[in-house]
Amino acid sequence: MADLVAVLRGDELLLLRQPDRGPAAPGGAVHNLGALPLADCPIDMEHALVLARGPAAVRAYRRALSRWELLTGAALFGLGSKALDIGVDYVMQRKAFGVLIGTFQTIQHRLADNAIALDGARLLAYGAAWAQDENLPTADTSATMAFLFAAETAFKTASEVLHFHGGYGYTLEYDIQLYFRRAKATRRGRLPRGVRAARAPRLRRGTDTRTGTGGEGGLTMDFREFDELASHREAACAWVEAHVRPEWVEEQRRSGTHQTAELHTLLARDGILAADWAPEYGGSGVDPGFARAVFDELGRRGLASDGWSTTSMVLRTIEHVGTEEHKREYIPAALRGDALIALGYSEPDSGSDVAAAKTTAVRDGDEWVINGQKMFTSTAQLCSHVFVLARTSPAVPKQKGLSMFLVPTDSAGYDIQPIHTLGGQRTNATFYADVRVPDSARLGGVDGGWGVMHVALVHERSASSPGSDGGSLVRDLAAWARTARRPDGTTVLDDPLAAERIGRMAVDEEVTRLLALRDRWRVQKGDLPGVEGSMWKLFATEAAQRHSSDILDILGPEGVLAPDAARAPANGRFEEGFRAAVVGTIYGGTSEILREIIAERHLKLPRNR
Repeated sequence: MADLVAVLRGDELLLLRQPDRGPAAPGGAVHNLGALPLADCPIDMEHALVLARGPAAVRAYRRALSRWELLTGAALFGLGSKALDIGVDYVMQRKAFGVLIGTFQTIQHRLADNAIALDGARLLAYGAAWAQDENLPTADTSATMAFLFAAETAFKTASEVLHFHGGYGYTLEYDIQLYFRRAKATRRGRLPRGVRAARAPRLRRGTDTRTGTGGEGGLTMDFREFDELASHREAACAWVEAHVRPEWVEEQRRSGTHQTAELHTLLARDGILAADWAPEYGGSGVDPGFARAVFDELGRRGLASDGWSTTSMVLRTIEHVGTEEHKREYIPAALRGDALIALGYSEPDSGSDVAAAKTTAVRDGDEWVINGQKMFTSTAQLCSHVFVLARTSPAVPKQKGLSMFLVPTDSAGYDIQPIHTLGGQRTNATFYADVRVPDSARLGGVDGGWGVMHVALVHERSASSPGSDGGSLVRDLAAWARTARRPDGTTVLDDPLAAERIGRMAVDEEVTRLLALRDRWRVQKGDLPGVEGSMWKLFATEAAQRHSSDILDILGPEGVLAPDAARAPANGRFEEGFRAAVVGTIYGGTSEILREIIAERHLKLPRNR
């Protein structure tokens, strides 16, 4: 179709004129899988014009390819999105064994995975377009990321939707085969530059991205990287240097208790816990940015505050659904450091199906008598309360007969037993034998616990919850790979297969970052994070599990060395990360539960249980 073709030969940028573009002409259109406008184009110097030579010519050509990657990546996102729409429509019409196949769990889960990946592809494309408009140094790499991720996502989506069509999927009467062809052919129409870790955009700690939608008919986004905590970092570092003892990190690792009581007392004393809270509930007036910078610095040094994370989730839940008495009783106590709250949701026989709780709460005058057992009550050994989900009406459907209680851990009849985990963290089983609590310990209405639970889970799965920001394993891996030597003297990063695997991890980390920032943007607008929080949590934790496994493969024998081994790379963080990554896909709702939430609330597929 083109009259002119730009070609890079060596360091010469040529412009070729095509005198005859007919299908029978030499080098004419080539029949191909996706019906793409492809042609062989022999270089005929008689019809060539040299536009430029040298580095400027190479830069111009590469910039053009970068623009092609960006635009094609955006087109592939659109292709994948339409294929997903076709798939959702089809599974809601086609029946097998007397029921809609859209109720099959395996189909719903795979469609949910595709929906998350497509959201990531869209955000990558927007970010790459913005980077090119701003003429940023990372523009070319962002475009490559957008193209690579969109190409893989579009083909995977079209392939699975074709499969869901059964035999009809490969008949020419159904359109999905066209999407299947085009997705594959577009991805292979040009072999993109490999995404190497050395060229991945720097994901700087403390940077942020503001994303937002404009008015109707328009979209406004700003992906500018900035460190909004920069003005607080020096003070935060000084606070940590003055108060934190290095041995606390090893103690958390040794004990598996990811909360340090002495540190928590200091954070409360200096008003850091109470930052960003109203004065009437005990707010300290400490700048929230300084508080965030302190927690960021603590995380950088390997100190966790899991007990405060769960407490913060419950406090935000109380803020949304609690009475004024609840707010004045529990929030100030927690901000003073006098209260920590663990989560008492799961039970031995129900796991993620928290609505199947068998722990009972029976009313006795102005009190409730609680009996039962909870599992995975992490940090309960340090907590003053457990946020307990209990059954108050056994005769009604399970979600309708639940209530939430704040149970003091010094109550008669309360007991605790430690459980040690693969990731090194200690969790607990907690027991309730005729534990009595006043009616004022109930949060929400009688039998209204499921609504309270929903608010709490939204905060737990939100990318804006305390402790959501982890360090970049890929960044640490790339730093190791640049200096680690193979027996032949080359670095690990010199191996193209290792470099490609690290680059693909970097793409996933960028998608995770963008999904998290979208979630935070909703919170900053004052909205409760909804299904977006589940999408972020699912993608982030499953990507972390894939990455930690790949990292051990790249490291080889040294990858399995535990943190106490002298030669362990990155002080054993990779081996420890491999064990810990499994936990992320389970806490706060397993990946399977999150997929069902996304299928039902995002894709509007029917409930299958």
